[in-house]
Amino acid sequence: MFADVTTLDTVSVCFDISPQWSCNDCQYLVFVNGSWQPITTTTHVNEIISTPYNGQAYDLLGRELKHIPAGTIYIRNGRLYR
Repeated sequence: MFADVTTLDTVSVCFDISPQWSCNDCQYLVFVNGSWQPITTTTHVNEIISTPYNGQAYDLLGRELKHIPAGTIYIRNGRLYR
């Protein structure tokens, strides 16, 4: 029905019943254990603590690279290298 929605997404579902009833609501849903479940707890990041750059190189998946293969995109000290 919704081609762009996958089970890895968080989906916002809203409904509005009017004009007879003044009722509207939105729920965020996630796919857990084979069915869509409402998110009942709001989660958020309170604080991000940055760490100083360590000079190490990482691939785009965050894995540390011991050596950098030719033609590889990598990140070092917060910069993207190609």
